[in-house]
Amino acid sequence: MDKSNRSLTIRLFNSVCAIALIVSVVYLVIAGLELMAVSFVVVSLGALAVPVIVAGANVLEVFVGIFEAIVEGFLTIVEAIASALGGLFG
Repeated sequence: MDKSNRSLTIRLFNSVCAIALIVSVVYLVIAGLELMAVSFVVVSLGALAVPVIVAGANVLEVFVGIFEAIVEGFLTIVEAIASALGGLFG
């Protein structure tokens, strides 16, 4: 997906899915494999993949788009935290 074509709602949705993915993976590491945590991982990855699959033209573009959506979600979270801390101390 081209970055200029992404709306704020898609970027927000990617961030929420990335948060769910982080929390689920941390829970899996701490508590072990449980059905609820695994289902959150599957749902968050699926939710990240749907807009990319709809916009994708070929298989390689879809895989790259999914990876890009996950990274963008993580970076949006980091950007929000850095902005909050900068506003607090700046």
